[in-house]
Amino acid sequence: MSANYDITQLSEDKVQKRWKRFPFKHGIHLLVFSYNGLSTYNGSTTVYNRNGNIPIEIERDYKKMFIGMSHGNVTVNDDVVSIIGRFEKRGDQLFFTPLQEKFNA
Repeated sequence: MSANYDITQLSEDKVQKRWKRFPFKHGIHLLVFSYNGLSTYNGSTTVYNRNGNIPIEIERDYKKMFIGMSHGNVTVNDDVVSIIGRFEKRGDQLFFTPLQEKFNA
């Protein structure tokens, strides 16, 4: 797997929030990346798309990550990480956060 992420929308929210400079539709996504491609700086962990211009910051809250893992929404196979989740906005920061419940497609 390359160092860049792939993102696939699994479901779309009926009501779309309007966030500035947000290039994705709101809903549930599958984010797949190699942990070798993670960029860590000053407490944040980020992955980039192929062009390097749409960064996604991964959730910082370990509890949310562990809950996501317990429901099968965060998996690691070799060096490939897959997260089923959604984007959350806290203040002016966006995070990709794993779902806190089991995802049923």
